[in-house]
Amino acid sequence: MKLNNIKQIFISGASLTYGVGGAKGGWADMIKLRIHKLQYNPRHERDKKYYEVYNFAKPGMVIDGVLASITSDIKYRKHESSESIIILSVGMNNTKSTGTADNHFSTIE
Repeated sequence: MKLNNIKQIFISGASLTYGVGGAKGGWADMIKLRIHKLQYNPRHERDKKYYEVYNFAKPGMVIDGVLASITSDIKYRKHESSESIIILSVGMNNTKSTGTADNHFSTIE
């Protein structure tokens, strides 16, 4: 298979994306399983694109952490001749508070 026939999907986020508590992982894992089921089907046409799905999600990640790590996560896996899709699922952990109910990790500002 030629690299220019591969579409790469890079997914990053926190526990919802990673799949904490999910018997079959998170939504990123479900996407990967579905894509693999389709592309490795014997009836899959030879000229169709193939996909590599990478799940870089980590429980507890906040926006700054995802942004800081996504470049290095992708850098060593990205094929220059391949199309790529980047999916970010962030923000929920930025709304949490610690200690007191009004001590939020991030503010609206």
